[in-house]
Amino acid sequence: MKKVICVCGQRISPRIAYCPSCGVLTQDLARQSVARTRWWMWLSLAFIGAAVPAAIFIRTGRSNTNAVPAGPSGELLFKKNIRLQPGEMLNINTATLDELKRVPHVNRQMAVIIMAHRAGRGAFVEKEDLKKLSGITNTAYDAMEPFIEAGNGRSVTVDGEFFRMFPRRINLNTAVESDLTRVPYVQKYFAGLILEYRQSHESFRSTGELVEAFKKMRELGNYNQMQYSSPKERAFTIEPFFCVQVDDCGWK
Repeated sequence: MKKVICVCGQRISPRIAYCPSCGVLTQDLARQSVARTRWWMWLSLAFIGAAVPAAIFIRTGRSNTNAVPAGPSGELLFKKNIRLQPGEMLNINTATLDELKRVPHVNRQMAVIIMAHRAGRGAFVEKEDLKKLSGITNTAYDAMEPFIEAGNGRSVTVDGEFFRMFPRRINLNTAVESDLTRVPYVQKYFAGLILEYRQSHESFRSTGELVEAFKKMRELGNYNQMQYSSPKERAFTIEPFFCVQVDDCGWK
C-alpha cells in the first residue's frame, strides 16, 4: 500500500492509526492526499481542454490566412484582397474597391480616394496621374506601376459600395467635424483647419479654396504633419469628396 506523508514530513503506512512522530490521524492524511491528487488531476484536464483547441485554431488560422472553403470543383478559393502576382494587371479606371486593394501600396483609404477621383473627375487619362494623389510617393508608384493600367483613359466605372459610403458629396459650408473626418486623409487636425477657414471667410466659394485652408499649416509651423504632401497636393486629393452648393453635391 502506498505510504502517505504526514504534516511533519514522516512517511507512514495508512494502516497505522496515528503518526508515530506527531500523533496525527493517518486516515485524515490519506483523505488529504487523495483530495490533492484529484485536484491536480482536474486542473490538468482543464488546462489540456483549453490548450488543445487553441493550438488547433492557431495552426489552422496561420496556414489559411488568405483562404476560404474550397469551391465546387475542389479548388481552393482566396480572398479578393490578396496582392497581385507578377504578370497580373489591373485597370485603375474600372477596378472595384476590393480589386484596388490588391495593388501594392493601396490600402482601403487609398482605394476609396481613387474611386472618388473616378466619381468626381472621371477616368485617369494615364496611370501616371496616380502620382498626383497625396500618399502615392515615387517609391510607392514604382511598386504599383507593373500591375496597373488606365485602359483607353476614357471608360470609367464606380463601385456601388463607394456610393453606399458616400451617397452625396459633402457640403463644405454646412459640414461639421464628424462629416469631414469621414473622408480619408481628413483627420481632426485638417477638419479643424477647414472649419476655421470657413468661419474666418464666412463660407467656401469653391472647393479650390481647400488649398488656402491647408496653407495655414505653414503659418502655424506644423508643415511636417502634411506627411510628405504639400497643401496643394492634399487639397487636390480630397477635393472630389466635397461641394459648396447644395445643387452641386450629387456625383456626376
